[in-house]
Amino acid sequence: MAAPVTPLRKKVLDLMQDEGAQNVSDIMKKLSMSNGSARSILINMKESGLVERVSYGTYNIPESNSD
Repeated sequence: MAAPVTPLRKKVLDLMQDEGAQNVSDIMKKLSMSNGSARSILINMKESGLVERVSYGTYNIPESNSD
């Protein structure tokens, strides 16, 4: 069962699609979120398979999902 793509998750995915890997600070600034909210959404998206962690605190769309 695929994870639901909420409007906020869609914004994060669109940002990664346009600009590549993003870290927590990037998400905070670009989407006007708190540190905790940005970190939480990225972790939840990673657990759902929507993004992958590419380095400490930095996430991107998995290669198989970026087409």
